[in-house]
Amino acid sequence: MRSRSHSIDVLFSFVLFGLFTVLSFMLVLIGANVYSGVVKASDGNDEVRASLSYVSNKVRAENRREGIRVEERSGVRTLVISQEIEGRTYETLIYYYDGSLREILRRPDQSFDPSRGQEIAELKSFDVSENEQKSLLTLTIMTTQDREYTSRIALQL
Repeated sequence: MRSRSHSIDVLFSFVLFGLFTVLSFMLVLIGANVYSGVVKASDGNDEVRASLSYVSNKVRAENRREGIRVEERSGVRTLVISQEIEGRTYETLIYYYDGSLREILRRPDQSFDPSRGQEIAELKSFDVSENEQKSLLTLTIMTTQDREYTSRIALQL
């Protein structure tokens, strides 16, 4: 009888050890999935905030009322930043097209094809507006995770 009791004790120990091993493995898998999701969301938010900071800094670098305006170009609402480079006027156009924020540098006399712009970030939407006095620029983006970020920039005289 003692041998049978000893066998049950050993079997119980192995079952308990196996259950502990399976549950530990499941816990590691769940933790890895949660960590992966947090890192992915953080990277996406960092990219979006970086793109909003990038646009804000482009505006601040050329911060003049007459050099910055919002226009409709080829049916696309566009932030236009005019600048002089070696005596010639160029425009940096920043706009939302086909699911992403885009930028293109061109001369004012060139035609505008929104599909040719360099992609900055994947977004759900981008809106740019000026107040009536054209002294305040508001940039609003909506991430693909439905988070909204806004930046307001006072334009200098």
